[in-house]
Amino acid sequence: MQKLQYEPAWDKAISAQDQLLIEQFFQQTKEQDKRISCCLIRTAINHKQQKLIITLIHNRTDQQLKFRNTEISIITETEKITQNFTIDALQIPPFCSMPWTFIFDESIDFQFTEIKQIDIEI
Repeated sequence: MQKLQYEPAWDKAISAQDQLLIEQFFQQTKEQDKRISCCLIRTAINHKQQKLIITLIHNRTDQQLKFRNTEISIITETEKITQNFTIDALQIPPFCSMPWTFIFDESIDFQFTEIKQIDIEI
């Protein structure tokens, strides 16, 4: 059975409003068929003009999911934009879902409104 889990730093800093939003996304998406999936929750731009993609990552496998040179792709109607991530703090246990914010370099050009899907290439 899929379980929602927060990385310890998130667990301490998340607002009640964001926690409710994440829990709603979890309830709506936890039963999907795909073994590993990534759901878009929200977008933002930080002070460095980097694009922030706040997601809920589902690991529906019996293996721990680690992010070492892992390709994250943003799919739009016209293109696939990828960036590799190594995030030691992001380790998702088997049958768990965890929120995470991916920070895309400011040189990567796309509009948030163009995002159709986010893929994780394992």
